[in-house]
Amino acid sequence: MDITKIITVDGEALNRIVEERYRDTYNNIDANAIMQKAPEERVCFIDNFEEIRIGDKSAKKSLK
Repeated sequence: MDITKIITVDGEALNRIVEERYRDTYNNIDANAIMQKAPEERVCFIDNFEEIRIGDKSAKKSLK
């Protein structure tokens, strides 16, 4: 996932962004099934972290 696509750390909005990226990237995975998993069961790889556009506190919150 390209970090420049993350513009918020609001839980619902961030989930929508991640779900959209799953749909854009994979055609053999049901994004809804992934998003229904518990947060601790999901993994998201982030590219270009040095280009993050949100504040440090927000970045740390999103990583958590």
